[in-house]
Amino acid sequence: MTNHASWCEHQSVVSIFSPFRRAFDPKKPTQNIEVPNCVTEIAWHPTEPMILAGGTMNGQIFLWSTEEQQPVLHTSEIDEYFHREAITSLIWVRQESLVTMAITTSLVSTSTDGKILVWRTADKLRFPIKGHLLSKKKGAETAIIGGTALAKVYIAEDNTYFCGTEGGQVFKCSIAQPTDNDISHFFEANTGVRWKQEAINLLANLPSKVIMEVKKRVERYV
Repeated sequence: MTNHASWCEHQSVVSIFSPFRRAFDPKKPTQNIEVPNCVTEIAWHPTEPMILAGGTMNGQIFLWSTEEQQPVLHTSEIDEYFHREAITSLIWVRQESLVTMAITTSLVSTSTDGKILVWRTADKLRFPIKGHLLSKKKGAETAIIGGTALAKVYIAEDNTYFCGTEGGQVFKCSIAQPTDNDISHFFEANTGVRWKQEAINLLANLPSKVIMEVKKRVERYV
């Protein structure tokens, strides 16, 4: 259920059970994690069994460690560039850097706000490294489509995954690292404007000519 009449302020709990423990009691969870609004989705890390990701009604994402007394590791902010509606699906996707050949695991989220965002645990959920907006043409207008489900088909580790939507469409997406494109040289000159790293990461998805044009326009009006 992802419908609320207003902003969600309900206290909720993620209860964890350990059925393989000798003292397992189906009526007593091994651990309870309190969450400040309704939890709508959870996903266990594929290689670190103590790490759990959770998405909430207000669009926040949490990373918890079930082996810690204070389980909250990181929390995403509530920001217009992040999710602003209920998280409907979370998956962990392995990705391989074309530059370093290193393999990392990133968290992909989607929401009823139509956004797909890619997060790295190394960034502590401070910002996504990549994003897509699900939309389709309706005559002369563009309509945003809410994301409802994410899935990875593990035939090959090729950085791709699929997203299902409220309208019944399926999108094939890529998680290729935008930071493989090092654009730091564009920002070496001291122009008096301080660029955040998350803004540079977003610009790394664009062609060089577009990066320069965006940079000039922003610095002209700041």
